[in-house]
Amino acid sequence: MKPFALPIALPPALRSLLLSLGTACALLLGSGCVIARSVPPDPRWPTAVKAPELRRFDGIYRDNGGFAGPAGSAKSQLSLFAFATGRRRLPRVPAPRVEIRTSPDGRSLRLRQFGDGGQTLAEVVLHRDSDFRFEGDILEVGRSAAGVRGTSGNLGAGVLEERSELRLDSGGGLLGRLSSRSAGLLFFVVPLATSSERSIRWQRVGQ
Repeated sequence: MKPFALPIALPPALRSLLLSLGTACALLLGSGCVIARSVPPDPRWPTAVKAPELRRFDGIYRDNGGFAGPAGSAKSQLSLFAFATGRRRLPRVPAPRVEIRTSPDGRSLRLRQFGDGGQTLAEVVLHRDSDFRFEGDILEVGRSAAGVRGTSGNLGAGVLEERSELRLDSGGGLLGRLSSRSAGLLFFVVPLATSSERSIRWQRVGQ
């Protein structure tokens, strides 16, 4: 078999670049691509503590929590109510709060989002097993999901898993971890696996 040769004469630098790109494309098609991004908790944040009872999460918190990492944009904030319930669109009011209360039997959580005047903006009851799980000091809530992703955008059909977890910290606040993993075909051809993990903290402002 004759070695591959370009049909026209090209400068050595351009020829080398084209051959390098061809090799890279062949490697991608053959082995795929993996993208991982992880932002650990801010070292200035209080550390996580044990929570032997679900009732320890009861309290009033600032609804807007800050992501670890670069700040200064809207994307650096996340609503606790949205995190815990999976709701994306929420009323905008000055400095909203979220109240968390555990039922006497520990089988449900009531979350209430309210404004500075005490008016209720949104309220929901989460049920154990179907809406949340509590194991080993970790409260798994809201957006946790696993399933098959559609074919919209540049990714073909694939699988997606998301997890949202809460832990108590030594400062009385909540530490959140938002993680996701997916696998699919980039441009419907190249195998692609991605994973990301971000940390958020919400401050407790009342009992």
